[in-house]
Amino acid sequence: MGLKCRTYLLAISVMCIVIVLWFWIYSTGTITNCNTKLTAKYDEHSNFEDSLIILYNRVPKTGSTSFMSLLYALHSVNKFSVAFVNVSWISHRFLFLDQYRFALNVTSWNIRKPAIYSGHFPFLDFTKLGMHQPLYINIVRKPLDRAVSHYYFIRYGDTFLPNKKRLRHGDETSFDDCVKLNSSECSEAKLWMQIPYFCGSDAFCWEPGSEKALMHAKINLEKHYLLVGLMEKMDNFIEILESILPRFFHGSLKLFLKDGQVQLRKTKIKKSLLPQTVEHFKKSKVWQMEESFYQFVKKHFDTTYQEFIHSRTETQFSFSKLKPEFI
Repeated sequence: MGLKCRTYLLAISVMCIVIVLWFWIYSTGTITNCNTKLTAKYDEHSNFEDSLIILYNRVPKTGSTSFMSLLYALHSVNKFSVAFVNVSWISHRFLFLDQYRFALNVTSWNIRKPAIYSGHFPFLDFTKLGMHQPLYINIVRKPLDRAVSHYYFIRYGDTFLPNKKRLRHGDETSFDDCVKLNSSECSEAKLWMQIPYFCGSDAFCWEPGSEKALMHAKINLEKHYLLVGLMEKMDNFIEILESILPRFFHGSLKLFLKDGQVQLRKTKIKKSLLPQTVEHFKKSKVWQMEESFYQFVKKHFDTTYQEFIHSRTETQFSFSKLKPEFI
């Protein structure tokens, strides 16, 4: 066999070895491309989670202080930012220009991401302002219970700061007597709170008894909120959040159920209502609408929790027929 022929065979052999090695390297994953891999499980701290923004537009007297205390306790461990948003407008509404300013600040404050912002402010649609929508969460409560709790809270305070003097400190008028006196402090308009918080800053949202506000509140909840829980089922609410957003809520359920007991701050003094007081509110349009919204949220949350329990033990999807196969 001539030199030229041997050289030719050697070249073919080397080429075959290179080809075999090339396929072997790709099949074992020694070389990866620069694109993100498609896998069934995301990294514990993926880029997606690192840029998350959560908005919790907390309704007064729905357990929000207790809930937020968990996040302030966990922020350094789970490495995220947390901030309270102060809204000076008396009705907690965002005025038009402040809507843009707030959205711009929240979305562009990159050094604070991932972050959760809470405060007593209504829903704001970031997409109408040309910005990316954060994840919204919230908690609701039975409307009359919420109003009564707020009434006594501003008179007696809570178990967290028992010595702090509140706005109506010294006024010992019961809620029942307040209703008998026909005072504005316990009027049916005081129940109009959860619907406007989910409706938004438009003027009609804050008109007690507005059918349009109720409709918008329901649409916003279904379209824009990741999860809305119930105060009386806050442990279930936290359980779901810890599962789907561990970057923020890892360890929150254990902290909430410390020593086997739910850690909720409570109004110091709260008197039971007379049956006639309850019936008085049940006849009002505002109570009926707020109760309707509460029941809407309750049905939505109960369904979500049952689905969560089921999916926790059995995944409903899988990946197949992935191409190219070496990724």
